[in-house]
Amino acid sequence: MITKNEIINSLKSINKTYFQINDLDEYANKILKFGKNILKRNDKNQIISFVLYYDNGPAIFISMVWTDPAYEGKGLAKKLLSDLIEHSKKDITLEVHVNNSAKFLYKNLNFIEESQNNDNILMRYHRSERANIFIK
Repeated sequence: MITKNEIINSLKSINKTYFQINDLDEYANKILKFGKNILKRNDKNQIISFVLYYDNGPAIFISMVWTDPAYEGKGLAKKLLSDLIEHSKKDITLEVHVNNSAKFLYKNLNFIEESQNNDNILMRYHRSERANIFIK
């Protein structure tokens, strides 16, 4: 389980880069109260990657995908997202900044760009797309 301080500390240095959260304390409280998370810790029990999301009934909305910079490029976020996709039977949506290279990871996992609002792209993983992964 993730703690409030772990959420705040991990996002503090990158806030206002590809996203803007005005009050990290409020955001962490909301995630802990209404959201869910999947995460990976290192052998020192430090969080090295996580996915924060809301299960909104018919669909899942990913609020945040984060990996410690020291562990980037090791496939941790991909593994966590793949686990979420594998264990959910729902469509999954997320927003990503147009300049965030993570959009390529999402495309690689078969998320499709649905719309763009200013600098954010709305992407969706459709359940029907999942069946096509195994056919290719």
